Amino acid sequence: MIRQQSHSSPDTTELSSLAQDVMRFRQHLEAEAAEPISALEVNAALLLSDLCQFLGLDTPQRSQVLGPYGTRYLATILATQVKQTPNQQYPCTYEG
Repeated sequence: MIRQQSHSSPDTTELSSLAQDVMRFRQHLEAEAAEPISALEVNAALLLSDLCQFLGLDTPQRSQVLGPYGTRYLATILATQVKQTPNQQYPCTYEG
Protein backbone atom coordinates (compact mmCIF):
# COMPACT_ATOMS: atom_id res chain seq x y z
CA MET A 1 0.00 0.00 0.00
CA ILE A 2 1.25 3.48 -0.82
CA ARG A 3 1.30 5.99 2.02
CA GLN A 4 0.02 9.49 1.41
CA GLN A 5 2.81 12.02 1.11
CA SER A 6 2.58 15.08 3.34
CA HIS A 7 2.83 17.99 0.91
CA SER A 8 0.64 21.05 1.02
CA SER A 9 -2.77 19.48 1.37
CA PRO A 10 -5.47 20.32 -1.18
CA ASP A 11 -8.78 21.57 0.08
CA THR A 12 -11.79 19.31 0.53
CA THR A 13 -13.39 20.47 -2.73
CA GLU A 14 -10.27 19.58 -4.74
CA LEU A 15 -10.08 16.16 -3.09
CA SER A 16 -13.75 15.50 -3.75
CA SER A 17 -13.35 16.47 -7.41
CA LEU A 18 -10.26 14.30 -7.76
CA ALA A 19 -12.04 11.37 -6.12
CA GLN A 20 -14.93 11.76 -8.57
CA ASP A 21 -12.52 11.83 -11.53
CA VAL A 22 -10.66 8.73 -10.37
CA MET A 23 -13.97 6.95 -9.66
CA ARG A 24 -15.13 7.68 -13.23
CA PHE A 25 -11.81 6.35 -14.51
CA ARG A 26 -12.35 3.11 -12.58
CA GLN A 27 -15.85 2.82 -14.02
CA HIS A 28 -14.40 3.41 -17.50
CA LEU A 29 -11.84 0.62 -16.98
CA GLU A 30 -14.48 -1.78 -15.72
CA ALA A 31 -16.81 -0.99 -18.62
CA GLU A 32 -14.06 -1.48 -21.22
CA ALA A 33 -12.95 -4.77 -19.70
CA ALA A 34 -16.44 -5.98 -18.72
CA GLU A 35 -14.78 -7.05 -15.47
CA PRO A 36 -14.68 -5.64 -11.94
CA ILE A 37 -11.54 -3.70 -11.05
CA SER A 38 -10.39 -6.55 -8.79
CA ALA A 39 -10.18 -8.90 -11.79
CA LEU A 40 -7.99 -6.65 -13.94
CA GLU A 41 -4.27 -7.21 -14.33
CA VAL A 42 -2.63 -4.12 -15.77
CA ASN A 43 0.80 -2.63 -16.28
CA ALA A 44 1.25 0.33 -13.91
CA ALA A 45 2.84 2.57 -16.58
CA LEU A 46 -0.02 1.95 -19.00
CA LEU A 47 -2.57 2.48 -16.25
CA LEU A 48 -1.01 5.81 -15.27
CA SER A 49 -0.84 6.84 -18.92
CA ASP A 50 -4.52 6.01 -19.40
CA LEU A 51 -5.38 7.95 -16.24
CA CYS A 52 -3.44 10.97 -17.51
CA GLN A 53 -5.28 10.81 -20.82
CA PHE A 54 -8.62 10.40 -19.03
CA LEU A 55 -7.91 13.46 -16.89
CA GLY A 56 -6.98 15.48 -19.98
CA LEU A 57 -3.31 15.97 -19.17
CA ASP A 58 -1.09 17.00 -22.08
CA THR A 59 2.03 15.11 -23.21
CA PRO A 60 4.54 16.99 -21.01
CA GLN A 61 2.29 16.51 -17.96
CA ARG A 62 1.88 12.80 -18.74
CA SER A 63 5.67 12.48 -19.11
CA GLN A 64 6.09 14.15 -15.73
CA VAL A 65 3.67 11.68 -14.14
CA LEU A 66 5.24 8.63 -15.81
CA GLY A 67 8.86 9.62 -15.25
CA PRO A 68 11.64 8.76 -17.70
CA TYR A 69 11.31 4.95 -17.52
CA GLY A 70 7.53 4.99 -17.89
CA THR A 71 7.69 7.51 -20.73
CA ARG A 72 10.21 5.38 -22.65
CA TYR A 73 8.16 2.24 -22.02
CA LEU A 74 5.01 3.95 -23.31
CA ALA A 75 6.86 5.21 -26.41
CA THR A 76 8.00 1.64 -27.12
CA ILE A 77 4.47 0.29 -26.77
CA LEU A 78 3.01 3.03 -28.98
CA ALA A 79 5.66 2.42 -31.66
CA THR A 80 4.77 -1.27 -31.83
CA GLN A 81 2.02 -1.83 -34.34
CA VAL A 82 0.44 -4.87 -35.86
CA LYS A 83 0.50 -4.38 -39.59
CA GLN A 84 -1.83 -6.01 -42.08
CA THR A 85 -1.70 -5.45 -45.81
CA PRO A 86 -4.96 -4.19 -47.32
CA ASN A 87 -5.53 -7.39 -49.34
CA GLN A 88 -4.51 -9.79 -46.61
CA GLN A 89 -7.30 -12.14 -45.62
CA TYR A 90 -7.48 -14.59 -42.79
CA PRO A 91 -8.43 -18.16 -43.62
CA CYS A 92 -12.02 -18.78 -42.72
CA THR A 93 -13.80 -22.07 -42.60
CA TYR A 94 -17.45 -22.44 -41.93
CA GLU A 95 -19.37 -25.62 -41.73
CA GLY A 96 -23.09 -25.03 -41.51
